Amino acid sequence: MKQFTILSGYYLSNLFLCLLYIYLRLNIKTQSFADESKSVWNVLLEQQVYCIVLLGVVLKIFQSPSWEATFSSCFLYCKGGFALVLFYLNRKYCIYYCFLCFVFSFLFLQPRYRGPSNVVQLTRDTFEELVLSSKENKKIWIIELYVPWSEQVKAMDSLVAKISLEYSTNDNTILFGKLNLASCPDVGARFGIDTQSSTKTIPTFIVFQGGKEKRRVPSLDHRGMAVPKEAWRMTRSELVSALQLDHYLFMSKTSS
Repeated sequence: MKQFTILSGYYLSNLFLCLLYIYLRLNIKTQSFADESKSVWNVLLEQQVYCIVLLGVVLKIFQSPSWEATFSSCFLYCKGGFALVLFYLNRKYCIYYCFLCFVFSFLFLQPRYRGPSNVVQLTRDTFEELVLSSKENKKIWIIELYVPWSEQVKAMDSLVAKISLEYSTNDNTILFGKLNLASCPDVGARFGIDTQSSTKTIPTFIVFQGGKEKRRVPSLDHRGMAVPKEAWRMTRSELVSALQLDHYLFMSKTSS
């Protein structure tokens, strides 16, 4: 499944934009970056841009929750850095390049994860019936509350799927589900989750036990800031630890 995803329009179009920049850079004749007055510590401006882009890419490789999120961030940093270099080299090419980036971003969206998963898609009624109305204290539900347009949600799809495959149990004591808040905004309001475009609480993961909320990621402080940080910024180990999945899995095995 993954190899077909990589060959989707999103990844191919971004690869094309990166190769297009290399072609333009090799064919633009200019001396603008050779001016030592634009250097810092004897490092030319163009080299500074490349170093900043490389630093951002390296940081994202270690911080991103999934390879999809890593690629998305890398493409964004590269295109931004390339556009900045083109701005100083040839502004006409910069305008063309930015226009192509803008058009491709609308034509080719990052594909959603379509691989194996044990995450159950819930509706308002099934969420109420299976999760909130449950009286079984041994049954644990890990619910992802999301909106479909969120890029952060898309970036975490594969991570959540892999965690569900590892931690869901055959006896249904640990279950994973997700609920689309765009179709039931009252549920989001009920749990204090902001679904605006600037939200810090999408996606939110809530652990329910016996129909009651036990913990959530992220939690919010008195200023409405995510604590300790937004879920989509977490690595796999951080998310597993915050939800205490190892603890619930251990308790499930010892009680069975």
